Amino acid sequence: MKFEEKCYIWDNGNPAMPKLIGELTFKHNQYIFTYASPLTVFEKNFVPPIFGLTKQLIQKSNQLFHGIRDASPDYWGRTILANQFHCEVEDLSEITVLLNSNSNRIGNLSFSRTDDVNELLYALSDTPSIDLQELEYAIHLIVENPKIRLNNHLSDLLKHSASVGGARSKALIQLNGQEYLAKF
Repeated sequence: MKFEEKCYIWDNGNPAMPKLIGELTFKHNQYIFTYASPLTVFEKNFVPPIFGLTKQLIQKSNQLFHGIRDASPDYWGRTILANQFHCEVEDLSEITVLLNSNSNRIGNLSFSRTDDVNELLYALSDTPSIDLQELEYAIHLIVENPKIRLNNHLSDLLKHSASVGGARSKALIQLNGQEYLAKF
């Protein structure tokens, strides 16, 4: 499995125009978060305090910053990703989890491989209309056997399940142009 070492973090407070917050890297067994640009006095009032207000933060362990970890997938999302990568949950790097958790998510932070806002906006618009029965079937298969190899179609259905927090099976879906949280 590819171990990804860098991602960009975005503030989706305004989904039509996400703001690049900074870059997260993993080097020499430590996480480094660097702001995209110096914060203005106005922005300092709105930056999540989990990041602090210095230009660069270094986490001197292999543990992810708490605020960023809180925005990453929980048990269910990690189970989905481990299934898609055909590995154990423990083998997933934190940055790989962030990058593959889907940008159309619950919460204000999104993660991307690039600092290009157009690529993020495209990812944010990617909530497919899906067949609930097929989704329920795919979720049932994973719940019964997290290591089962799903076909590409069922695996794709579950991509929008990884971005929703929590331990129980659920997915973000779109029906008739409206987004819903489906719990199973």
